[in-house]
Amino acid sequence: MSIRLYKEHFVGESSFTVFEENGVYYALNNFTKELISGTNASTVIQQAINALTPGRTWQETIVLKGNLGYVHDVAVPSYTRIVGNKAKLTLPAGSIYIFKQPNADITDVTIENIHFISETQYSGCGLEFFYYTGSVWRNANNVTVKGCIFENLGNGIHTIATKSIFTSNIFRGNMVGLYFDAGNGNVVADNVFDVPSSNHARALHLTDIANVSVVGNIFNGTSTAGASFIKTRTACMIDIAGNIFNYLTNGYAIWFDPVDGTSSGINIEGNMFYLVGTGVLTSYQANNYGIRIAGNLMAGDYGPPNKFGMLFTFGPYGGNKAGEVHVAGNELWVDKPFSAYGSAYTIIFKNNNVHANNPPTLGTGTLIAKGNIGYVTENSGTATFSGDGTTTQFTIAHGLVGAPKVANVTPASNDAKGSFYVTADATNIYVNYATAPPSGTNNVVLYWSASM
Repeated sequence: MSIRLYKEHFVGESSFTVFEENGVYYALNNFTKELISGTNASTVIQQAINALTPGRTWQETIVLKGNLGYVHDVAVPSYTRIVGNKAKLTLPAGSIYIFKQPNADITDVTIENIHFISETQYSGCGLEFFYYTGSVWRNANNVTVKGCIFENLGNGIHTIATKSIFTSNIFRGNMVGLYFDAGNGNVVADNVFDVPSSNHARALHLTDIANVSVVGNIFNGTSTAGASFIKTRTACMIDIAGNIFNYLTNGYAIWFDPVDGTSSGINIEGNMFYLVGTGVLTSYQANNYGIRIAGNLMAGDYGPPNKFGMLFTFGPYGGNKAGEVHVAGNELWVDKPFSAYGSAYTIIFKNNNVHANNPPTLGTGTLIAKGNIGYVTENSGTATFSGDGTTTQFTIAHGLVGAPKVANVTPASNDAKGSFYVTADATNIYVNYATAPPSGTNNVVLYWSASM
């Protein structure tokens, strides 16, 4: 079958342009003007890929134009760049992948500006850069995915990637947007993740992964319970910075998965959390330590019950596993800034601005809280009373969020001297004299300090 070729069929410096006319799919060699044709889009795209220079060590480009209908199981080898020109690829029912990794290590692969969508809700995978059979794992290195849309899929992208970039993509209504099964040295930046109304949906899943930067993304959710924006299992050296987490009122923005793994060296900094049920959750069986949560804004009517800015759960629920968390310099416009359960933890809570002075639920681990505004854990001042010769107990409101562990009182006037002891509860310090101070006006002056 012959067709008339026009200027728009020839795209830039690409090796092939794939397009459809009258139900027939064509791959035009932009250098030789030869055509590959067929009635199956997957076959034509694969033939074009296979016709690129064998054994190349440079990228060659294939352009996909327009809506190419059903596409599945196209294997993408190393040094291949596939670019969409208003391209849309639909995964048919019963198929698993649109693009996949062949049984080989791959490197220097770029996928740009393509709309991947599944015909069946939450089914299949748009890009499967993950190959495992028996005891053989295949690597995917230097992969770039940018400007694409992944919609209605089980996994938008499923990968074991190293030194790869995923940027400026839209993940819309997938059960999992971007799923890392392992990897090292990756960047996830400037994407938009829309999490669907489905239990256990996730925008970004990080498993057995290290040295990842998650920066400048927007995460949008729903009110569905159980969903999460970022879920991790066994991750280290992860930087989660400058993201917006928006509206997941019964879910978790960042969830350290409740399995027997280790997450460490986690930096959560400069993010905005709005109307999220729990901003950061560490779960009881995981061995999480070295987590820094700094300079974030957590805002919105989280509302009771059991909604937190941060919820930390540690052993003995999952065994004697220590947790170390440093929370500093955050703006916390939430009903309950944080709570901690278990015993094996150390939480440093410093220099935060807390707009609801609600005491946390605490286990028996170590909490070091200093320099916070609103969440007052240390206070001091001067209290002045007028003695009447009969009153032996003087009450000082300490203003802390709970009962102090240490309360000190020092006489600051002659009439305040005498034998006394100090007690305290969640509201006040009580100075109890053995003999009532003498009558006078403002004659009993006490310096006091209290800390939790």
